[in-house]
Amino acid sequence: MTRPPSLGAMPLDILCMVCDCLVDCDPSKKSLFSFSLTSKWCNIAATRQRFRRVPISLESKEKLAEDMERWSHILTPRGYIDYVQVVKITGSIHIRDMNSNSGEWPLGDMSLGYHEADDENDDDEWAAGYDDQSDSDSTWEYGDRKVFSDVGENPYLTNEERQAQEVAWSPLVHFIKSLSSLKDFIYASEDQIPLCVLLALHQRHQRSRLHMHHFILHSLFQPADYPQDISLEEYTLATSPCLYSIRAHQSDYDIQGRVCYNSEAIQQMVAGLAPNLRHVSMAVPSTFINIQRNPKPAWRGFFINNPPEQNTPRPLGQLRSLSFKFIESLTPSTLRKWTRYTDFSKLQTLRIMSDDGVDIVRILDQMAMEGKFSSLRSLNLKLFLSTFADTIIFDRIMADFLRNLPPLKELKLTGFVTEQTFNVILEKHGNTLIKLDFIASRGFMTGASLFVLYNSEVREIQRQCPKLQTLGILIPRTNGNKDEVDIYQTLGMFKWLKQLILRLDFSSVIHYRHSSSIDPGIDSLRISSNAVATLDQMRETFKNCAIDANLALSIFRMIATANGLRYPSKSPSLQYLKLQPWGHGEFGSGVFNGELGDITRWLGRSWLCTRPQEDMNFEKVVIREVDKKWRMLFEPRIEDIFAWGKHFFEQSAQARFYQKVWKSTWPGHADGRKWTDDWSSCPLLEE
Repeated sequence: MTRPPSLGAMPLDILCMVCDCLVDCDPSKKSLFSFSLTSKWCNIAATRQRFRRVPISLESKEKLAEDMERWSHILTPRGYIDYVQVVKITGSIHIRDMNSNSGEWPLGDMSLGYHEADDENDDDEWAAGYDDQSDSDSTWEYGDRKVFSDVGENPYLTNEERQAQEVAWSPLVHFIKSLSSLKDFIYASEDQIPLCVLLALHQRHQRSRLHMHHFILHSLFQPADYPQDISLEEYTLATSPCLYSIRAHQSDYDIQGRVCYNSEAIQQMVAGLAPNLRHVSMAVPSTFINIQRNPKPAWRGFFINNPPEQNTPRPLGQLRSLSFKFIESLTPSTLRKWTRYTDFSKLQTLRIMSDDGVDIVRILDQMAMEGKFSSLRSLNLKLFLSTFADTIIFDRIMADFLRNLPPLKELKLTGFVTEQTFNVILEKHGNTLIKLDFIASRGFMTGASLFVLYNSEVREIQRQCPKLQTLGILIPRTNGNKDEVDIYQTLGMFKWLKQLILRLDFSSVIHYRHSSSIDPGIDSLRISSNAVATLDQMRETFKNCAIDANLALSIFRMIATANGLRYPSKSPSLQYLKLQPWGHGEFGSGVFNGELGDITRWLGRSWLCTRPQEDMNFEKVVIREVDKKWRMLFEPRIEDIFAWGKHFFEQSAQARFYQKVWKSTWPGHADGRKWTDDWSSCPLLEE
């Protein structure tokens, strides 16, 4: 019997592939370091992986020059520069402010910016491995952390400003030209990409892929009565053969009242102007308010004296992914219009968030029956409804649409769906699904259906989705009793489940009352004009939404232990668990109360649990509270609501009610702990 070859005898290309797998399994790269110590060839392969990606953060022209010198000193002498395949640019160097402020960019006065929250909040549960086309950087997913402040920037640089720009960016340009294996250039800076950088890619790396995370054409924001040509620099960007993916903000007007033609330009880019564009994401800025109500003037093209010919047949683009997030103008007709610009039969990923749920799904179903989605493998829909009548028919329409699709590998669905949609997901797509995120919206309209995933439904998912590696579901939180524990035990039966997002629903829908004449009484609180919560009901709400680190670890260990017992021949698969309380401030069918919402958002904490793959006994599980900084900043507001420090006669009836709920739930200890820290979760029922 021949012995298998040792690691040192394997070809270098194979060892490099092993390194790729190690990084996927252990992003901390500890396993990669251990692998590098195995042999000389393993060390070489690991070194290639270590220097595959170069991050560059912009702050000033001086820092950029220093960073480029440092990277050259690290990479060039030993030939590591040939290993660099991905360069990612973040931060900002603003030429105009740099000229007037000695190279310093005043962040507080940004005229164009996507302001990021703290890195602590940067948890995209669908990011891992979701877009391998750009080195795990999602090229078409917007998070809720980005807001758009203004687009009021003059895109036309003076000769002096252009020269200053070229000087400031010249170290990066030189670095780009020195690379030999660049595949992906990820541009996540708030600055418009300089022409000198773009030309360096065109000249030295024609086949590289440019990912623009903040794509915008400033010169296409124009006064309605004064159309202009696009700037030549931005036209070079729009027609770049390297341009591969873009994230763009869409609106018909900016806050200065100027007309925006970026959407029209992007459609032309998709249709062949940018020949290698494959991923497009469009979103409405969360802070944008369109105050214009006049019809938008027709676009006269990139160059006003050379308008596009209306009747000339245009080629179809080859997009692989297309994403729309709350685009006001996204109607069924405009969605259909997109089929004129890209071949939907080549589309592999579609994401839509919309307030026009029923009509959007209807047109999608028509397109599915026409074979438009024959290549679709990933679908993400977050759809909201405007009328009660829509809630009655939405589940059937959604089920029909999903039935007409080819088997999917990834599905993320949020909406007013019930049994029909759930059954179609399992029957039509269950056998191929690798990622599933399913949220059946609660019925905030009187009479709307309520679909809850209990243990029986979770068992059906486990039975009919044998390949699942990522799962996100909304389940009832019931004080850790047998019903809740049974769900965790069932989740341990998923053989290959690595990532799990559990939204623990503590909303008290069953206690909703319709009568507005009910007297709250002594031990109850009126939540709104037609909802009253008793002391016992509110106590249950507090107990269910209270999630501490001990409970998070218990849930993780229960699921992972059940998985190990069910499949003893392999290591437990679960490596990532995110717990999110669900139902903040909701007490009944969509009855929201401001103070109750604040309390439950503060008390109901989200947790992230991660486990290294080699940790078989769950001794190295890392637990981190998500949004901890926000919670600590919010604590004074909670103290005001409870008003413990005020005299009895200065306290409101609501404050006294909440105090009574708190004391009856957590009587307190005599060790001097502050009351905001003197609480704990209900432990899981141990059989």
